[in-house]
Amino acid sequence: MRNVRSLITFLCIVAPMLMFGQSTYRATYDLTYQIDSTNVSSVQIERMILDFAEDVSVFKSYATHMKDSILQSNNPNALFGIPKSDFRYKIYKTNEQLISLYDYTAYKYELREDLPNLDWRLGAETKDILGYTCLSATTTFAGREYTAWYS
Repeated sequence: MRNVRSLITFLCIVAPMLMFGQSTYRATYDLTYQIDSTNVSSVQIERMILDFAEDVSVFKSYATHMKDSILQSNNPNALFGIPKSDFRYKIYKTNEQLISLYDYTAYKYELREDLPNLDWRLGAETKDILGYTCLSATTTFAGREYTAWYS
């Protein structure tokens, strides 16, 4: 039942992009992370994917993307060649909601959160980033202060 709900959620998010011909983009990158902050040798690298359009984005690991593609094919035995991901979830984001789908084989969870309105304060501080003069903007979220640089 959870798989059906996940499929319906996915179709509700992606189908409008396809129907209205919005441009979609994909960013593929290597994420370097440290599982144990007290163990410097626990650094890992995993390939990640971010698909995005004007009103929606989907974040997932490359391994999860490959697993989903193979499960939809006629050759599920090909799953044995795919490495396991440390990121066993997908995140769908619209302008209003953040939808996280967690897949722990026997257990699947869906978490929906309304996105808060962030109060960005534009600063006068500048910084040179790769030859671009960027300005700062700050906001507070979940008790932490965040700074973004834009040009």
